[in-house]
Amino acid sequence: MKNLLLVIIIGVSSLSLANGINTSSEENNSAGNTVSPPVADSRWYYGGNVGFSFWNNYTYLGIYPLVGYKITPQFSVGGKIGYSYINYKDANPSYDTHNYGGSIFTRYRIIPQIYLHGEFVYFSYERQTFNLAN
Repeated sequence: MKNLLLVIIIGVSSLSLANGINTSSEENNSAGNTVSPPVADSRWYYGGNVGFSFWNNYTYLGIYPLVGYKITPQFSVGGKIGYSYINYKDANPSYDTHNYGGSIFTRYRIIPQIYLHGEFVYFSYERQTFNLAN
C-alpha cells in the first residue's frame, strides 16, 4: 500500500514538472501546431504543496492545492483546499484518520521577494472514539 501511494505521488509530481517544460516554437511549428507565448501579466496563479512521511509505523499523506487572483500587482486573494491521511499503527488500537477542509487568503506583496499573508482556515478533523468499557 505504501509503495502504491509513493508511486502515485511521484507520478503526479512528474506530470506537474512535465507540463512546466517548454519546447521551442520552431519544433512545434514544424509539426503544424501553433504556439502562443506565455502571458507574463496573467492575474491568475496557482500552486500548493504536497507532504508525505513514512516513518516507524507512522504514515502521513497530504495535498493542498491553491489558486489566487492578483487584484493589483501588490494585492491578491485566493483559496486553498486540502486533504490529509494519517495512520499510526503503534497506537493501541491503531489510529487512522482522514482530514479535509479549505481556506481563503489574502496577500500583500511588500517587495517582489517578500509578502504578508493572512489566511482563514476551516479543517474537519475526523475523530475516532473508543469504547474502553469492554
